[in-house]
Amino acid sequence: MEMSENKVVTILFERNLLKKTDSTIIYSFIPLEIVRGKEMNFDGNKFIIVTTKGVTSLKGVPNNNYDEATKHYEFSFMEDNSTLDEKYVYGFPIILNSNKEHNKSAYDIMRRDFESIRNIPMIQIIDTNLYNSKVFINLNDCNINIKADNYYELSDVLYNDFYGQKESLNDLMERTRKKVTYHANSSSYIYSDEIFDKVSKTVICQDEAIKQIATAIAKNSRLNDPTLKSNLLVCGPTGVGKTEIFRSISENFDIPISLEDSNEYTAASFKGKDVEEILIHLIQNANGDIEKAQRGLVIIDEIDKKISKSSEHETYTTAVLNSFLKMIEGHVYKLNSNKGIVSFDTSLLTFAFSGAFSGIENLSNKKTGIGFVSPEREAESKIITNIYNDDTLKKFGLLPEFVGRCDTIVPLNDLGVDELAQIIKTSNKSQLLLYKYLFENMGIDFIYDEDTVYAIAQKAKDLGLGARSIKKIVENSLKVINFNVFARNNYSKLIISPETIEDNTQYILK
Repeated sequence: MEMSENKVVTILFERNLLKKTDSTIIYSFIPLEIVRGKEMNFDGNKFIIVTTKGVTSLKGVPNNNYDEATKHYEFSFMEDNSTLDEKYVYGFPIILNSNKEHNKSAYDIMRRDFESIRNIPMIQIIDTNLYNSKVFINLNDCNINIKADNYYELSDVLYNDFYGQKESLNDLMERTRKKVTYHANSSSYIYSDEIFDKVSKTVICQDEAIKQIATAIAKNSRLNDPTLKSNLLVCGPTGVGKTEIFRSISENFDIPISLEDSNEYTAASFKGKDVEEILIHLIQNANGDIEKAQRGLVIIDEIDKKISKSSEHETYTTAVLNSFLKMIEGHVYKLNSNKGIVSFDTSLLTFAFSGAFSGIENLSNKKTGIGFVSPEREAESKIITNIYNDDTLKKFGLLPEFVGRCDTIVPLNDLGVDELAQIIKTSNKSQLLLYKYLFENMGIDFIYDEDTVYAIAQKAKDLGLGARSIKKIVENSLKVINFNVFARNNYSKLIISPETIEDNTQYILK
């Protein structure tokens, strides 16, 4: 299990419970003193270690933060929901480095503003259902959401309020956002209809799902405040186009995208990849542009495989979901890159989790199968959205707070023979059409009829792998043909039929 650490100067607070309900916890904070210590990031949880001499406000005060063995105090980060029982916490650190002038400046700026900080009502609101925490300061009766891990954002607010450069609240908040987050401009906007037009040429019979995904991505590209951000949970049987939708977006748009398989990731200390590697992949896909990467798209496939029905595996599967959850909520990670240690803020990333959730229909009150789309079953198809919902997903085993953070559930249609045939005939990645273009460029007239298309579609349906199996069927059907086509003989016409799909020696080539 890896642990990263930074030398920091920060503010020690006393945290007091104001209100607690089944869904909400509210704390207030009283600044105690400025301290220096080592900030440790242990599996996504932050805490700081300070020497006994470094803490004066707690001398003679009984508390659980003092470690008698090491003669050090340990304080948790003020936004860390996992340590809510601790009374004394820290927030707004500045990372120190080897530059003595920088370190003195960091300490001086905090000391300069410390008395002002004492006069600001500061609260933390925690939504226990969504596993979400936000810190607010109150200026002129207006609450401003502010990141506790960035002192310079707090300093900006203080400076403008207490040192004479008055601004309107809207101007102040807009200027602060521009400083601490990447500010989208019109040249970086993505349009929902443009995404739909491109993707729907590849992924057939999933128009409503593509529109939902396109809308979320287009909206998120314009946000500077993550409050309105949408995170996606894309559900549907194998081979209906879940991954292909995002692969098509990646190919057609200048968005840093990281396509990941959840099976490769484990909790820290277990064999496998650490979830922070996802952020490294995004930076690589953004050609090292951190700000651009922070507005990228993360797709985690087969998320349903991280749901364990066995207590033996539950610990590390649930730990991975919790790691993803922290990333969704918005955390600043310290990453090792070719530029050294860099900070990566995940609050404006778009997350899409996908899975087949095989058997989830058995957990639904609706007595129906998932498959549909043929005209005679149109009425049945309309209730598919009721199969993938908060209730069934929780019953299936997803953490309630995880389901809560994935606010947009996108169901994809199962594919019948008619839909598979339409994919074969119209998708710009149809294996049959790609061969037709290839052969025609070679001067060979490639001929097949509707019955042949339906023979491929029926075989794909029988295999139960959806559109994914079309390529394999076409390749197998043309295996013998391809040897002859790509030999030194010259041909002008190739005819295949339903018989070719069953027996690849049955064809006409002349």
